[in-house]
Amino acid sequence: AVVAVVLARLASCADSQPSVLRVRHAGAKSGSRQLMCRCGGPPPPPPPPPPADCTDCADGKYLEASCDRARNRDRVCTFCLSCGAGEYRFGCAHTSAGSCSTCSHCSTGEYAKGCADRSAGICTSCPTSGTCASTQFLSGCSGASSGKCENCQICSAGTFLEGCSGILPGSCTSCPSHSTSPSGSTSIMQCVCLMGYYSEDSACLGCPAGEAGTSLG
Repeated sequence: AVVAVVLARLASCADSQPSVLRVRHAGAKSGSRQLMCRCGGPPPPPPPPPPADCTDCADGKYLEASCDRARNRDRVCTFCLSCGAGEYRFGCAHTSAGSCSTCSHCSTGEYAKGCADRSAGICTSCPTSGTCASTQFLSGCSGASSGKCENCQICSAGTFLEGCSGILPGSCTSCPSHSTSPSGSTSIMQCVCLMGYYSEDSACLGCPAGEAGTSLG
């Protein structure tokens, strides 16, 4: 029988490298051969994937789909949608997409400064002082708009413009009885008595019998 004398030494397995087993055969034909032996068994399995992302959505986003820990599926966050001019998005957070609201929550004489995106803005007084000329008024100051200057209206003959200033367009007021005014008048002082009448104590009185006025005034 062939007797195999094993003179072998396994290299250290600390670094999981293959070790060499050297075997010398004794018998009819002597010789040696090398056998490769691997230490430590099969390679370790790959590390598990990171757990599902179940954190809250960042500011400006809302949760469209929740995470699934069992299936290792991350949550899905979606950006809050924009709204049209004069609107802002209200309540977009957590699991709600929110809705569009108008920037008309301020009082008369105020506008929502900075109302856009997801901000309702700050109610600010309309800029009336020194903004427009003396023959103009500030129009459209409401919602998210600070408005713009527009010319006061021109009143017809027999009337005068009253109250056009600041954010008010004013209105045309009729002259007192038996008086009239030229077109474009802006004060009651421009109203004059008709012919046959005279002015007394801010009123136009009829001339006495036998007397007739010959001019306005």
